[in-house]
Amino acid sequence: MKRAQGSKLLRVGLGCIALSGAARAWGPHPEITQAALDALGPEAALVQRLGDESRSLRDYCWMPDWRRSLHREQAAWFYTDDYLLLPALPEHSDHMCPAVKRTYAPCFRRALQALRTENGKNASRWVGTLLHFTEDTGAPPHAGEIKGELHGKLENWVDAKAIHLAGYKPRVLGTTDDEALAGYLQRMDGLIAFSRLRCERAMPFAVSGDRAAAEPDHPGERAGSRPRRRRSAPDTWRAGEKQSSRK
Repeated sequence: MKRAQGSKLLRVGLGCIALSGAARAWGPHPEITQAALDALGPEAALVQRLGDESRSLRDYCWMPDWRRSLHREQAAWFYTDDYLLLPALPEHSDHMCPAVKRTYAPCFRRALQALRTENGKNASRWVGTLLHFTEDTGAPPHAGEIKGELHGKLENWVDAKAIHLAGYKPRVLGTTDDEALAGYLQRMDGLIAFSRLRCERAMPFAVSGDRAAAEPDHPGERAGSRPRRRRSAPDTWRAGEKQSSRK
């Protein structure tokens, strides 16, 4: 019973999240995560399982950007690598394609295990790790394997307020763990193709510095007029120094 219940949580929840990378515009992780939560609704099994911790997903979706760090939450601290490394993924992975693909299956199965057997805090942290890699895959320069200055333009020339999943209906990814994982991986392949195409189409405008023209061409999409601010993490330290979240 627990196996069936836990699998259902991710089959529906991650079906929504997997599409969220294409949610009208790619933008900051918290806004993408919130769009997915809004689409799921408060009665969704995933939200019910996590309880109040579901709101923490807006923060925990940054987890892989906090690697090798001590992170503070109110009066408590935790080591981020406890929610990033596992036997099937013993080393940190690049967040860009194709390397990021190696995170999908291990993180999916680990999040599923946490939902079944651990408290809401741990489960939300593991789900947050999976969300980050899923959402990064939806970033055009991540899918298009673009680095350097152009990466920043292709990633930041969006309007976070334009991110939404209005009208999207979450769907079950599979009836077993293996089917759910296969469904998730299939959705990720589709997300990569979707985002790579938008990277290719926006590239000439990024090269020329024409932000106004670098608008998504999907019906209803548009680019914003303000660059995305990088999220700072004042309570996160690595090697004794303050760090900012990074890609």
